[in-house]
Amino acid sequence: MNIVKRKKILYRKVSRFNDITVTREGDIVTLWSPRHIKQSELNISNKLEPCLEYHKHLMVSLLFCPQPNKLLVFGLGGGVVPSILHTLYPKATVVVVEIDPDILWVARQYFSFCPSETLQVITEDAFAYMRQGIKKQGKPKYDIIILDTYLGQELPVTVDNPIFFSDCAGALTANGVFAANLMTRDKRGLENRLNQLKRLFQHVWLLPGNKRGNLVVF
Repeated sequence: MNIVKRKKILYRKVSRFNDITVTREGDIVTLWSPRHIKQSELNISNKLEPCLEYHKHLMVSLLFCPQPNKLLVFGLGGGVVPSILHTLYPKATVVVVEIDPDILWVARQYFSFCPSETLQVITEDAFAYMRQGIKKQGKPKYDIIILDTYLGQELPVTVDNPIFFSDCAGALTANGVFAANLMTRDKRGLENRLNQLKRLFQHVWLLPGNKRGNLVVF
C-alpha cells in the first residue's frame, strides 16, 4: 500500500523540479520526495526536535563547529534544519540555496519556515551559486556547509561532481566542516563520491543511518 494514502494529504503538485506531496498525521507534517521518500518531517508541537534520523545526523556538524557565524545549506526541503540552526544561532547568517521556488512556498506554508535578514533563501542551482560566488566574491568563507539536495534517491548531476565538492572545500573557513547527506543504495556511486571527498579533505568521518539508506559524511 502507498504510505502516502494512509495520511491526510495537505498539498500535492508536480513542479518543474519536484513531485511534491505534503501530508499530516497528528502533529507530524511530512514532505515527500518522488518514490515516497521522506524529505522533511516536522513535529509542530516540538519544532526544535528533528524527526528524521538523517536530519539529526546533519546537526552533528555543530560538534565540529560549535560557534558558527556563517552557514550555507544546499536544499531547503521543509526548512527544518535551517530553521533549527537559525533558532540556535540567531546572530549567525544562514544562507539556503534552493532551486525550486515551489519548495520555498511549501516550507513557508506548511513547515513554519520564515526567512529573515539572517535566514536567507536564494533560488538558484547549487553548482551555479558556488561558481558565481567564487567569480564575484572570491571564495566566501562558511563555517558549515550542508549538502542535502536529493530528489527522491537521485543526487542532481550538477552537484554530483568533483568541481562542486572542490568549490565547497574552498569555501570553508580554516576550521569549517562540510556535511553531505548521501544515499547508500547506489554502492558504486557512493564509493566514487567518498573517494572524491577523501582527496579534497584531510579528515572524513562517516555517520551511517540505522533506519534508512542515508549516510551523512563530514
